[in-house]
Amino acid sequence: MKGVQFLVDKEGNPKSVLIDLEAWGDIWETMEDLMTIEEREQEPTVSWNEIKRAEDALRR
Repeated sequence: MKGVQFLVDKEGNPKSVLIDLEAWGDIWETMEDLMTIEEREQEPTVSWNEIKRAEDALRR
C-alpha cells in the first residue's frame, strides 16, 4: 500500500504502522477522532440543563 509501512518484530509479526500524512492525513484525523471518542466513552456526562444552569450562575 503506497504511503504505508508496516514495522515488524524479529519474527515478522506486525507491531506498528508508519503512514504518510500527506497521503493519508484525512483518514488519520478520522482515526484520531475515533480514538478520542473511545477514550472518553466511560467519562461521566453532564446534561445540557446542568451546563445552562452553571452558565447562568456565572453570569450573575
